[in-house]
Amino acid sequence: MEVDSPAAASKRHPLAEGSLILARYDPDDPHELLLHGPERATLGYAMVSAGTVFILLGVGLLFG
Repeated sequence: MEVDSPAAASKRHPLAEGSLILARYDPDDPHELLLHGPERATLGYAMVSAGTVFILLGVGLLFG
């Protein structure tokens, strides 16, 4: 089955036409794909870090 990539190609990880990628899917809904790999991991780490800062700030304001 051929499905358009849910992740856009980047300069670091170009997706050439016909290239192989590792993907997982739900057999009941094959259009829901999960790509295997660290795609945009930096953005994810930044969001987790920002959330941690806000939690610590809230705890500091609550008990400080």
